[in-house]
Amino acid sequence: MAEGNDVERRPVPATVVAPEYYAQPYYYEDEIDLRSYVNVLLRYWWIVVGVPLLAIIVAGIYGFAMVKPGYQATALVAITSPRYIVQFAPEFETVPLNQRQVPLRAYPMLATSADLLQRVLPQVSDRLPQEMRSLSSLRGMVSAKSGSDASIIELSVSGGDPELIAYVANAWADEFAVMVEEVYGQSADEIAAFEQQLDQAAERRDAAEQAMIDFQSHNATAVLEAKIQDQKNALASYLGTQRAIERVVQDATNLRERLALQSGGNKASFADELSALMLEVNSLSSGVSLQLQIQGGDALSDKTVSEQMAFLDNLVTTLADKKEELVASASEIQPELQALQQQLEMARTEEARLADERGIARDLYHSLSLKLEEARLARETDGREVQVAARAVPPAYPNSPRRMMMLGIAGVLGFMIGVFAAFTINFFRTAPKK
Repeated sequence: MAEGNDVERRPVPATVVAPEYYAQPYYYEDEIDLRSYVNVLLRYWWIVVGVPLLAIIVAGIYGFAMVKPGYQATALVAITSPRYIVQFAPEFETVPLNQRQVPLRAYPMLATSADLLQRVLPQVSDRLPQEMRSLSSLRGMVSAKSGSDASIIELSVSGGDPELIAYVANAWADEFAVMVEEVYGQSADEIAAFEQQLDQAAERRDAAEQAMIDFQSHNATAVLEAKIQDQKNALASYLGTQRAIERVVQDATNLRERLALQSGGNKASFADELSALMLEVNSLSSGVSLQLQIQGGDALSDKTVSEQMAFLDNLVTTLADKKEELVASASEIQPELQALQQQLEMARTEEARLADERGIARDLYHSLSLKLEEARLARETDGREVQVAARAVPPAYPNSPRRMMMLGIAGVLGFMIGVFAAFTINFFRTAPKK
């Protein structure tokens, strides 16, 4: 046993945990302990509560004691559609103001323009304080914008006197309606302009009518037409006679060729053909003076072939000479006819031009007279498209300053500053000193 007890005991090796089983330091860094932040806020509660309270007190003193209450009065101007449109002259169509291509933002810009405010200033300057009787001061009081409906313009005036700002807003709205009508609608000078144009149109109409009267006093259209018709008849007669002569010559030539086939001393056997030819010659001689000794068909039939051929030769020669005379006469008529036609066309063109000028002058005078009556009727019925829809009234309650909003904002900002100040003080107090 002793020997057994003396046996050297070997130490049991300790269990060693592998390094990967140790929790890494960053394992605890991802956890946020809110208690430390709450402790900071509780430790410096007097700062977190005091700063917002102080901000609210300062805002209250500023809003209730130092700032004067401000009021705002608003007048509404409406761009309305006309209930009816008087349209006497369809040539001059009246387009309603709400249908014109006017940019919507043009109205607020026009309302705050220096030109309009310069018109309003003399009307309200007697009621404004001395230090506010300037264009810049008036511009600082007014503001304009389009309402939810683009046809409504809101004109707002801000200030400390409710009665004064309502008066300024109404004067501004009245002058704005007048100016919009002058720029985009019917102005007061429109009737005078129409009257002046109507007088000018009357002078133009009278001059055109007098010019037509003067032209008709020496108008040769009817005379020229008669001359032209006479020349045409003469030319047609000449040309018809030429064609008749050509037919007679052709018949005579054919008959002579047939006679030439017979013996010259014998009597011809073409009594019927000679009689027919003589009828043609007699018919032609009734319209044309022929220097022939016309013999009857029976007398010619007793003649020999040679005598008949000589007669036909003489006839063809005479007809040929007469045809040349007719051709020369027709050639002389053509230039005369063309000159007459030219004169007639010039006269007709001048008459048409004067008639067109007279018609245009009459139509213009008629249209302007109707348009003038439209403008007068629109003025008498007060057909303005821009009107003050709602006049401003003195506001009963101020719109500024908004005290409750000021207190709320001051409290929120004060709380944020208090929290920031608490954490800043805690940081500097707990930071390790070097």
